[in-house]
Amino acid sequence: MQSAFHHVNIIYEGGGMYREMREEEKQSEYYRSQNQNVLEPNKHYQDEMLDAKRLSKNRDAAQQSFLIGWLGYLGYHVRVNRLYKKGKTTSQLFTVNSVSKDGKIIYKSSDVKISVDDLRDRRRCIDAVTNSWMIDTIKAKTNACLIEKKCRESKFGEIGVMRRLKKVEFLGSTLIPSDITEIGLNVHSFITKSMGPSDCLITSSQQILNIFPFKI
Repeated sequence: MQSAFHHVNIIYEGGGMYREMREEEKQSEYYRSQNQNVLEPNKHYQDEMLDAKRLSKNRDAAQQSFLIGWLGYLGYHVRVNRLYKKGKTTSQLFTVNSVSKDGKIIYKSSDVKISVDDLRDRRRCIDAVTNSWMIDTIKAKTNACLIEKKCRESKFGEIGVMRRLKKVEFLGSTLIPSDITEIGLNVHSFITKSMGPSDCLITSSQQILNIFPFKI
């Protein structure tokens, strides 16, 4: 509080009595206000970073489901493990157990050898390897044009890079990231609802065919 006649800080002590604020009290008040000014923008920045991280996780989960559904659309059988727990604020990446075609298993995530000690980091690397395998398989087996974003480097090298799609052109359809995310989240929801006690098998079911805009 400021005096009406002098620019000094004063404190009300009760009973109609005021006194001038001591130097140590001024310092305490100053630093408290300064800390508050620092904390508020820091909290805003932290909230923004958290939101960006959640959006990134959602996009990765959506792209993974998009690729899983696309393989199912193309006649592959994709076996997906049940999630240990569902995310409260983000969609979770599935673990792709295996992919088969014409009764023959052509990919198993358990065959991927990763020299990483931390279990969470190992899982991330396996997810990245599986993601790359799905992208490369679709590129090799179709005439689709898959344009990728420039990826950030991973501390685990190329094996840990999660490749992301920038644009997809296939059978007369052009999809941008927002389309891929929308389709992927629909596939993610379908997989979650279709999940059995331990896993789920994605095939070229009518539900999967209806989610994708591609016209054969």
